[in-house]
Parts: sequence; structure tokens; C-alpha cells
Amino acid sequence: MNRDIKFRGKRLSNGNPTDRWAYGSLRCDYGGINSDSIFSRDSDPELYSVGIRACEIYDPKTHNTYAVNSNTVGQYTGLRDRRGQEVYEGDVVFWLARDMRGMGRGEQGAIFWDKHTMSWAILRDKPTSDGRPCVISRPFDKRHLEVVGNIFDNPDLIAQELYNYLNQ
Repeated sequence: MNRDIKFRGKRLSNGNPTDRWAYGSLRCDYGGINSDSIFSRDSDPELYSVGIRACEIYDPKTHNTYAVNSNTVGQYTGLRDRRGQEVYEGDVVFWLARDMRGMGRGEQGAIFWDKHTMSWAILRDKPTSDGRPCVISRPFDKRHLEVVGNIFDNPDLIAQELYNYLNQ
């Protein structure tokens, strides 16, 4: 199986966020503990509690290393949308869904890693009728997905309570 493992993050300039993204290999510094992969609260809570001190992304195309905002780091899902654009964690996607009558309607949600199914999933921008987050697990038909933004550049594309759910 051949799979690209890469990340993206918003670049920092003199410690300040910029509007530019860096793509490539991720390296994080956890207060003296260096890692070539990112840890989550669930995979290693003790290490995560130390806090990420700094993250950088090495771009193999330009051979440059960029400091990035650790809160904006997202992993490539291995999927491309219907236009061929790479889909990353934190991307907001739009798709057409069909109801039981076969009627089509537009849906929107954010891509995230679902720790319960251990796979990429979509958090719909609208909660269920009883107010719970609506999670759509794979497989989803990538022929109908289209990246329309991300939760960092376009936070208005997803409801605030769902944004909070993604960042807990």
C-alpha cells in the first residue's frame, strides 16, 4: 500500500501567524521531547499535557523548513476531492446527499479524525434533531466531495459549537 503521509500548517513569521500554508513533513517539539509525528490527547495524554512548544514543516519540494502554528496543523487524508484537490484534516467540504425519496440536497461539514471508528470522518455543519453532533464515517463518495474552505481560514462555514467539538 502506497500512501502519502504529509501535513499542512499555517506559517509563522517572527512568531506571528500569516495567511500562508506550509505542506510537507511535520516535526514538533514537546518541551525537549522531539517527535517526527504529532500526538493527540487520546494517543498519549501525558505527552500532550506537556504541551507543544513548536511545530515546523519541512517542504520537500523547496527544501525549506517553516515554523507553523501548532493549532492549525492537519494531516492529509489520502483523498482528493472531485476537482483533484487534496483533502486535509480541518477542511470544510460540500457534497450532494440524497434523501429516501431520491431528492438531492447540499450538505456541508468538516473533515476530522474520528477516534471511535479510527478513520477520517465528516462532522456535518448541522447537529442532529436532538442537538448532538452528526458524524458521517467513511466510506464517503469522494466523487461528490468538494473542498470549499477550512475551519481556520473560514470559521463561518461551520457552526461555533461544532468548531468547538472539533477542537476538544
